[in-house]
Amino acid sequence: NSCSRISIAQPDDNKEETVIINHQEKEIKDALSFLRSKGIKDSSPTTAIDLGLSVKWASCNIGASNIIDKGCLVGWGDSSGEYTFETDYLNKKYVPNNIAGTEFDIVTRKMGKGWQMPTMEQWKELIDKCKWEWVEFPLRQGYIVTGTNNEKIFLPVAGRRYGMNTGSFTYGY
Repeated sequence: NSCSRISIAQPDDNKEETVIINHQEKEIKDALSFLRSKGIKDSSPTTAIDLGLSVKWASCNIGASNIIDKGCLVGWGDSSGEYTFETDYLNKKYVPNNIAGTEFDIVTRKMGKGWQMPTMEQWKELIDKCKWEWVEFPLRQGYIVTGTNNEKIFLPVAGRRYGMNTGSFTYGY
């Protein structure tokens, strides 16, 4: 349970007041505060962050409401976000290795022209040229990625999806 109920008796009139504390909300707020203190900008999901690389990177995952939210788990080549085992099986026959900016790219479909899934070369550049710092919060783990120009993004661990079921959230896929 992510909420606690605390009853408080007030001595002057013996009335009891119930206060509900949402621990999950507090933990998210604390994690966001920590990330801001590390220099990560709390920007909208459609903000492009310049890390000093060949492309800018989104401030949040697709479908995320803030920088710590893991966002949507989607299947490779599923631009609808309606991934199932059957659509994955069919798509494997037709989806190219590089879906960036194609009809199979959910980022282009959801965020518009100019946005795309990173290519393998762009991921390699991010991995090789940036500094990576692992951080853990009670509700989320991930990496603070610092670019060559000292700008930062947070990549939360999103987990893995098997059909319509989600798997481990201790790994990022």
